[in-house]
Amino acid sequence: MKLNIQKAARTQRKAKICLAGPSGSGKTMTALRVARGLVGDAGKILVLDTERGSASLYSDVTDYDVAELPNFLYDTYISGIKEAEKLGYDCLVIDSLSHAWQEFLDQHTKMQGNSYVNWSKITPKYNELIQAIVNYSGHIIVTMRAKTKYEMDEKNRPSRQYIGTIMRDGTEYEFDVVGMISIDHNMTIEKSRIAKLQDRIITKPGEDFGVEVAEWLGNAPAKSPVNIKPAPVAKEKKVVDMSQIIAKFHAIVSTQVMTEETAIQAMPNRYEFPEGMTPEEKLAILERVIPQGGCYSKQKKCVFSVKALPLMEKVWIEWQAPHHHEENATVEMMEAE
Repeated sequence: MKLNIQKAARTQRKAKICLAGPSGSGKTMTALRVARGLVGDAGKILVLDTERGSASLYSDVTDYDVAELPNFLYDTYISGIKEAEKLGYDCLVIDSLSHAWQEFLDQHTKMQGNSYVNWSKITPKYNELIQAIVNYSGHIIVTMRAKTKYEMDEKNRPSRQYIGTIMRDGTEYEFDVVGMISIDHNMTIEKSRIAKLQDRIITKPGEDFGVEVAEWLGNAPAKSPVNIKPAPVAKEKKVVDMSQIIAKFHAIVSTQVMTEETAIQAMPNRYEFPEGMTPEEKLAILERVIPQGGCYSKQKKCVFSVKALPLMEKVWIEWQAPHHHEENATVEMMEAE
């Protein structure tokens, strides 16, 4: 197999963002505000709501549409994603993806037989869902619930600690930015392909954060379309009637004052034709210089004269390289019999 190796270059793409946090951290509101920053004032946003209508509670935050999923089956999620793409939503918010994973866990628990074999039946469905998410044509933000536990802090007070997301391990690798939102609404960037965002802690992230991500994405050049160059159109060659040129040549040469080669070549002034001159151009010059006393030598393929011929000198001065000659100029009229 031959590898296609080329220079690495970042091209424009859409944001793939994951926001995780415990209940009450503000995942849904944050997702909506970040979405608005990504798409601007006129962008269309759709929320796939798995939280029993809770997404609609934030209608005062920004303008968006909502669709409540009837169940948490993976193909229901995929249908919602495809519908959003069909309707042209600039940003899709899935709130939340943890319900899909919980559904997979429930299915696995109910399956009989070998646990590993059962997971081999579920994993392809999980992969299909993830691919539908990352391949969405617009921006996409997914929220995930966080696993938490309580520990006593330095003042001997119970403190809720984040210990992971309610989602399959490794899912975070599929996203450009992963943010963990704490109960006091501080978001820690745990993973980012955007260097300036790495390890940042942002208090109450909102539209500004979405704008920052959008600007970074927009700074990359757009993907260049594949330009297929049309096949060059062959130039139509000019058809030269050499028989007419030869006939004219004989007619004009027969009028010159001398026809004997020895006498012609004994004349003091000799004028060569510039290289690349076509038969038609040479004939046009002969038609002017022969009446002025010039004589064409068939042996030397040039013009001789007793007196100077200013026209021939002018020809050399004005002749420029861009003059094109016919490919078939090997048929020199001076060689014609």
